[in-house]
Amino acid sequence: MRIRSRITIVWVAALCGLLAMGTAWADPDPGPLFLRTGSGSSLISLDLSLLPPSGVAQPELVLDFGFGTDEGSDPGTFHDSVSLTLQSPSGSRTALLLTADSTGMETAPPTQGGMTLDPTTLHFRTLSPSEFLPGYGLASAFSLVFALPPGLLEGSLRLFVDLFDNQNGVRSGAFINHWGIIDASGPLTNTPPRFVDLEAAPDVDGGYAVESHARVDLEQRQVTLDRAQEARFFRARAEVGVQLAAPRLSGGDWVFGYSLLGVQIVLRSAADNISPFVTETGATIDLVKREARTPRAARTRVYQFEGNLPVAITSIVPQGDQIVIRFEYRPRGLVLESSTQATGPYGRETLSGVDFGSQTLVIPRFGAARFYRLVSDQPLRVTRTTLDGSVIRFDF
Repeated sequence: MRIRSRITIVWVAALCGLLAMGTAWADPDPGPLFLRTGSGSSLISLDLSLLPPSGVAQPELVLDFGFGTDEGSDPGTFHDSVSLTLQSPSGSRTALLLTADSTGMETAPPTQGGMTLDPTTLHFRTLSPSEFLPGYGLASAFSLVFALPPGLLEGSLRLFVDLFDNQNGVRSGAFINHWGIIDASGPLTNTPPRFVDLEAAPDVDGGYAVESHARVDLEQRQVTLDRAQEARFFRARAEVGVQLAAPRLSGGDWVFGYSLLGVQIVLRSAADNISPFVTETGATIDLVKREARTPRAARTRVYQFEGNLPVAITSIVPQGDQIVIRFEYRPRGLVLESSTQATGPYGRETLSGVDFGSQTLVIPRFGAARFYRLVSDQPLRVTRTTLDGSVIRFDF
């Protein structure tokens, strides 16, 4: 992606006279506005004035935005593109929020002379592009919430939407809707939110995930969800493949047995700790029993395992003409994860015990409790939760 920002485009236009700029002023949030290529200009631009609420304490920019094109994503091509830029009224501070073309979108790209933004401060929620960008071969749309950095808001703010046309005759377009500045610290109001998501987690501290089957009624301010079941899905992860056995209850804990897949180890020995180790070619290794047998040497030998994960020797016992070496695996990064759905998302479980010898993981016994929260573009709170047959109903 080649970044084209308002800072560099104005400089090119001033020196070369190559670009024509169409500018539109608009009051906050009059409805969707559209930009399309094919007008004969290389730059089609919207210049929007943003006025914050009186006495705003935590100003945030909110808007809906989308870009569509029939262009391909061939590398090395100068594609049609769109950018969003904020500028203080004096023009002393400029912040490029994003730029997008057929190859993708880049958030908060660095630009010479512009403010440096943290990309994680721009929060996106995907929207359907079909209403405002129908028929394009490639289209995307989203809601954006951005906490304005100190010094950028000087009483008001200018928002530029710039569509760059490479003049190849292939159509591209963009739209903007529902733009404005809100006060994130403001009290609850009667203004209907633009969206509400219900998120749930097995623990009050996380990890929360959107309940995709929740039914939201913005007018009635109500969210309905099928009543949660007690089922939970578990998986284990480590540096090699891990397979869980069915858990069993032990007192107040769940105990999960596990086995490791794809283990590859060899037994090596040396006359002492400083001599070179050589492979015990006559050794047999049982990966399930975690036991190795090798011919007994005339003199004492030092043994070690080498392979694709750490192995700890637990005992070395002579048996007739053989040496029996028992060991246990010590996989790095062994974690237990769980989810309410087999497809995820999965969150890490806090283990109360790990026994490498018996290859078991232990977690406290869990019940059917679930924790819920509402996520929206406005501050919300749940006013009532009721059980109604097979569903849970949340009023907000």
